[in-house]
Amino acid sequence: MICYGGFIKGFKSNIEGVTLVELLIAITISGVIVAVVITVHLAQERIYKRENIYMDMCHNAAMVMNRITTTLRMAGYSDPGSSQYSPGIRYGGADSIVAVADSLEGSDTIAIYTAHKFAPQGIDSLKFQYLDPSHNLLTSPVPDSLREDINSVRVTLVLIRDEKTAGPARYELSREVKLRN
Repeated sequence: MICYGGFIKGFKSNIEGVTLVELLIAITISGVIVAVVITVHLAQERIYKRENIYMDMCHNAAMVMNRITTTLRMAGYSDPGSSQYSPGIRYGGADSIVAVADSLEGSDTIAIYTAHKFAPQGIDSLKFQYLDPSHNLLTSPVPDSLREDINSVRVTLVLIRDEKTAGPARYELSREVKLRN
């Protein structure tokens, strides 16, 4: 029969202990490792927050663009006899637009879009260009006599990021919308 008691007794008798210098070195190395891990974690957290702000900014820009383009697509739509106003573009300026759309429910929607309206979503500027059926640019603001010639509208919105946000300093989103007329 093998007895392990003597082995353990012999093992215990060879342990001398840990000196204070060895303990201080181990604590210092552990402290450096913990400091590096915390620093890396905090840096990653800052990067994540900056990227998240940038993604929210891009998402807001896409949401604003979808809202504007949906309304403009409907601006040329008219259900015969259901509209109180004549649907279409009522004012076409370089940085603002007034559109009347006959919704599918039969009620009229008057939409006024300016960069100021979307400032809470981070929109810095909002520009409109008006094109006739031949794809020629019309002057802005579009004269009353040429409003019926508007075939499509090119919408451009610009976001300027602040220094706390990741990504490019300027984010521009542009879309051309063909009116239903």
